[in-house]
Amino acid sequence: MLRLSVFVCIVMLTQVSFAAEKIHDSVLKKLFSFEVDYQDSKATLLAFNLDFDEAQWFLFSDYDNKKLLISPNSMSQISQVILSDEKHLLAVLSVGEGHPLLDLVSISALLSATPETAKQFQPELTINPYPGNINIVSWDDCGLLIETDRLLSYKEHQSYPFHLAESTQYCIEAKTYNIVPISERAIHPAAFYIKTLPSAKPWDQVDMIEALVALQAKEAVPVLDQLLKDSKDENVHQKALEARRVLLK
Repeated sequence: MLRLSVFVCIVMLTQVSFAAEKIHDSVLKKLFSFEVDYQDSKATLLAFNLDFDEAQWFLFSDYDNKKLLISPNSMSQISQVILSDEKHLLAVLSVGEGHPLLDLVSISALLSATPETAKQFQPELTINPYPGNINIVSWDDCGLLIETDRLLSYKEHQSYPFHLAESTQYCIEAKTYNIVPISERAIHPAAFYIKTLPSAKPWDQVDMIEALVALQAKEAVPVLDQLLKDSKDENVHQKALEARRVLLK
């Protein structure tokens, strides 16, 4: 295997043909390197951010040295990348317009893409927590351990609308891509909302009430009744009345 510094030089040289005028001004912001299996041999997968362009992905092996042709929008500015222990999945945390996205990428699909298939390439799983946050913790026995402030067990129109506390942990199973809650508040979100609802700020109370309705948490009715007595916020009062009506149907 060549040394990483040599890889960087090779990568920069391969860029000259299509971005020569920009390379000399570019800044190599983040670089990630992994050993992967490729055609019954070991190879090096290299990814890095440049300040003038989207992330660049390269493969170096005994058989081939090439720029990888796939770069989904969600993988365009990388902030964190970790390879699974079995070296068949890549967890990619990237940032687009300041918002984080998490992709689980098949190594074999990544390395085998052709000009014809590159545009159809899709990650195995994408989690967009907007307007919330998400972070990779590590690969664990359960799969990929992540932290987020969103309720990932409820999805609506490709988004996760409900907020939970910071650093709520989930595990993404490596074989099924099921998202398994780890933190107690993720396992029992209705109980978390019921407990925190009375002391929350009015704007947070509105969101929690909507979450309780979406979760069909009939056990929240007594807390809503108390909120109707205690809250002076008109919006909260209206939301609590509507929620009570829906939950008692």
